[in-house]
Amino acid sequence: FDAINLYSVDPIIIPTDIAVHWGEADIIEALEKGIFNGYGDGTFRPDQAISRLEVTSIIARTFKLAPSTKSLPFVDLENAYAPMVEELKAVYNAGIVLGDGSGKFMPNSIITREQIALMLMRANEKLIGIPFVPKESIPFEDTSKLSEESQLAISFLYEKDAVSIDKNYNPHRGLTRAEAAKIFNAIR
Repeated sequence: FDAINLYSVDPIIIPTDIAVHWGEADIIEALEKGIFNGYGDGTFRPDQAISRLEVTSIIARTFKLAPSTKSLPFVDLENAYAPMVEELKAVYNAGIVLGDGSGKFMPNSIITREQIALMLMRANEKLIGIPFVPKESIPFEDTSKLSEESQLAISFLYEKDAVSIDKNYNPHRGLTRAEAAKIFNAIR
């Protein structure tokens, strides 16, 4: 069946590979909101890791960031998809993402679960203008050696019910597309 896209008059196409996937409802919601896209072959690839450039596009769409005419300081975007680079400009100029310090953004690198938490906490703080203050400590056993900012960012996702409660957060593991759909639905 086709779900109705709440943000346009066009119905969305339900991807062929999400039936009975744990993230099916979150994926459909993210598609309906227009913050995620499927692939041209009719799939969503829910368990595929998501890249840094893909995530910046989703951040731009989620927070409805205005396009920017400013240039980017990154030297490794020559083969990147132009519309996504434009969305990266908006996210970068909003102060939400940074490069690696050597002039590179690494657009095709897989984003980690720690990095997504940092980006989204920064996005939330920049856009509402109020620093996040956690109400409780995070229950994950594998976050104590992370930086204070990373722990705070994971608390942000935890308190938004954007991540599943488990004994470990797995901060260095790549974020999957299904996990990203769940996270983005929870924060917006």
